[in-house]
Amino acid sequence: MWAVTAALFAALKQDVEAHGARLSVLYVPARFEVNPSVWQTTRERYKLGRRWDPYVVFDRLKKELDAIGIPLLDPREALTRTEASGPPAYYTRDVHWNEVGNRIAAEALQRQVEADPVCRP
Repeated sequence: MWAVTAALFAALKQDVEAHGARLSVLYVPARFEVNPSVWQTTRERYKLGRRWDPYVVFDRLKKELDAIGIPLLDPREALTRTEASGPPAYYTRDVHWNEVGNRIAAEALQRQVEADPVCRP
């Protein structure tokens, strides 16, 4: 699965660059990756033992993208802070980001674009 994923991203990067652009990937974490109580509930519901790592997908994706030179934007820290202290970033009965979560993702994307010298006026 990861070999296919890496090959697809490499081909996508090549195509994007052939059109004079740059490819970045925005990571969309599951809520259990940014909220410890949701992770605990998930572990209990699905009877996951202690060996389960909620970050395994991110870590492997980062490794694959680093190897082919694609930046991975990671909004997990901001989502974690928001989930801990502010209004939730995810819908309560849905796995998707709500307005708060989408704003956090948009801010991560904006920082990436503004940091890219090609995008500066």
